[in-house]
Amino acid sequence: MAPAAPANILGAFDHRRADHFGLTGQFERDADGRAVMRLTRGSQSQRYPITHTFGHDPLQQYLTPTGDGHLQVLPFAWDSRPQGAGGQRWFHLYSDEDILPDDRLHWQQPLQNWNGMCADCHSTGLQRGYDPVADAFGTTRTAESVSCGSCHALAPDHGRQPGIAPNVDNAPAAPAAQPSMPSEAARWVRAESATIATRTTPPAAGAMDRCFGCHALRSPLTDGIDPAQPFLDQFTPQLPTAPLYFADGQIREEVYVWGSFLQSKMYAAGVTCGDCHDPHSQKLRAQGNAMCATCHAPGVFDTPKHHHHAPQSAGAECANCHMAERHYMVVDGRRDHSFRVPRPALAEQADAPDACTNCHQDQSPAWASTALKKWGAEPAPLSRERALFVRSQLGQALTDRELGAVLAAPALPSILRAATLQNQLTNAPDRPVPGLSSLLRSAEPLTLLAALRASAALPPVTRASAVGPLLSHERRAVRVAAAAALEGSRLAERWRQPFAAALAEANTAMAQSAWRGEGRLNQALAAQQRRDIDGARTALSDAIRVDPYFEPAHINLAELERDAGNTAAERAVLEAAIALAPRGATLRYSYALHLVRAADRERAEAQARTATELAPADARFATLYALLLDARAGPAAAMAWLGPRWQTIDSDPGLVQLTTQLAARAGVPPPF
Repeated sequence: MAPAAPANILGAFDHRRADHFGLTGQFERDADGRAVMRLTRGSQSQRYPITHTFGHDPLQQYLTPTGDGHLQVLPFAWDSRPQGAGGQRWFHLYSDEDILPDDRLHWQQPLQNWNGMCADCHSTGLQRGYDPVADAFGTTRTAESVSCGSCHALAPDHGRQPGIAPNVDNAPAAPAAQPSMPSEAARWVRAESATIATRTTPPAAGAMDRCFGCHALRSPLTDGIDPAQPFLDQFTPQLPTAPLYFADGQIREEVYVWGSFLQSKMYAAGVTCGDCHDPHSQKLRAQGNAMCATCHAPGVFDTPKHHHHAPQSAGAECANCHMAERHYMVVDGRRDHSFRVPRPALAEQADAPDACTNCHQDQSPAWASTALKKWGAEPAPLSRERALFVRSQLGQALTDRELGAVLAAPALPSILRAATLQNQLTNAPDRPVPGLSSLLRSAEPLTLLAALRASAALPPVTRASAVGPLLSHERRAVRVAAAAALEGSRLAERWRQPFAAALAEANTAMAQSAWRGEGRLNQALAAQQRRDIDGARTALSDAIRVDPYFEPAHINLAELERDAGNTAAERAVLEAAIALAPRGATLRYSYALHLVRAADRERAEAQARTATELAPADARFATLYALLLDARAGPAAAMAWLGPRWQTIDSDPGLVQLTTQLAARAGVPPPF
């Protein structure tokens, strides 16, 4: 992050232009030599002044103010790689999508807002300073970019020259002096006969919390990041569940490092971020296979006998086989940190990337599996518990015995146990969980976070007694989840004060995301739990005001009106939402359900069909449309529509059952 001074700008603002699905970007300078980006779509054209650069390698983005303290990320970025590597060009951040103004990903919408989405990890001492009533930011920071204070808690005047103010008006004071990074007295030692080094002492508790604060997909619990505080006191992390991760646990979306690293044997063995990465230079401590060889005997692992490729080739690089790379923001390659063994057969089953065919793109996973067998390098079968995790990622329901086996498996990383439980609850939120009372006494915070979600299935009195102690847990993330689990419950006297304190923390946490629809929706759901219908209605209306293309806000407001018996208001909400965002597939689906309840089958069928056209893979939309087709024209018509589309629709047990029944009634074979 830097001011848009000439020395900081990498992009060519020399009247070049870039085109993207009818949107044109022109990169110019104004009369005073300041960089501006002109965006033109059709007859609409506007110039946007650039106040800050964002990033350096392999790309640089540009920020523009849009009023009320908002800084937005402009849609075209500069590829700063060398020209020979495909760089030195302008490109759109969504290279293969036309991002229209009614899309949440459009650059003027909250999901492209610097203050909320990016700022806390790319500046030091940041406070968002969001005003939820005015939808305005008063964001401050102690340093424009990442600096020492991002990782080290410094005294208020540390490093400040006399008379030099922070790089922003009204910046908050730095925190009082705190201990710096935990000392690392441990060493990695490899005995002469050993192939892998071992750590002399376990890593200090919280040794990587300063890293995880920025290198995790998470929701904030407080405003800004304090390097002296534990990760789970400042954030609730996203577990490695579908669709953010592939079914085998590999990274899929832009989830950063935490969720894959905690799955790894490296993490279990005590490896820390700092063992491989120098936090000051931001570089690896050694290059290529030499990095791995600091712990893994090169005579065993860095040889053709192990990797079966020519020395110094791409196939001989440890990272290419054990840390698959995916690209984000078009040109930014990032590696999965679960350090997994290549399993082509599993990748094919899980529809996940396979390290072998990442390089051999003209071959299949079956070819790769055969090659591994020929080499005698076929991986050992997955443990039963890991195989059950994959099944849960694929949306399959586990039996109580299977789920219990996963949750009781000490060899399975706690993050995967928690993710399995969360997966099972996604499709069955009220499912009783075997051994839940024991899980709610776990020493693992991630297990507690998943178990607290499952506690909704407990009878109210049992839930209060099981969850109550967690209102005083040492980690804020657990306390906040416990307060959410007990919202609206009748509590015994001994739990009321801890609940009030945890609820205040939960309200603070929800306020951190109130600049986007999800934060306001969470406030509405909490209000509904305590039967504050007016409060829920206000929060949902505010969600639509600040994030108008966030479909769940419209849908939840419509459902709230329906539950209140206001069917006319329900219809008005849905019709207004569709008028605002006609490409909203879930809005069309919700409106179709409303029309079914109103016995308007003809219009319901039209809306359901539009939903399937907008989102062909969604099984819910296909199910509803097939049912309406069957009701009007019979099973043959439903199968004539459904059969050719079967392979493009996401797997869903309910749709499989419906299709089986329709095929039997139509006298045709099912399409699977």
